[in-house]
Amino acid sequence: MRTLLISVHPARAAWLALALCVTLGAAACGIGGPPPPVDGPFDGIWTSAHLGYDFMIDGSQGKAISSSRATIHKDDQVFHMMALDDDMRFSGKQLLSDGTWHEFVGELKADGKIYCNDGTSSWILERKSQ
Repeated sequence: MRTLLISVHPARAAWLALALCVTLGAAACGIGGPPPPVDGPFDGIWTSAHLGYDFMIDGSQGKAISSSRATIHKDDQVFHMMALDDDMRFSGKQLLSDGTWHEFVGELKADGKIYCNDGTSSWILERKSQ
């Protein structure tokens, strides 16, 4: 029986498969796309007098759990972050009491606090005990 497939040595087939996986993997990882979401060490409840609400981070998203602002309600999406580098720095957006999203850069430091800066002002997010 004749076949249209080319006969390839098993060792060469393994290398070709590996090359294909690397190529497809690089494309799937979003080269040129957005960085992967941050999670893990950021998960938990955070608070800041600057914001006027407490929120729970789960992965890259944060939802309000309590608020002193009339426009922010429990379970409102109020926080979103994306990874920038391996040093626990990230870019993010936070919902302000006027309903606008505010962009900033944050960094989780060794003291367990997230230091935030938008180029004009700075504020600190502190982990709240659960």
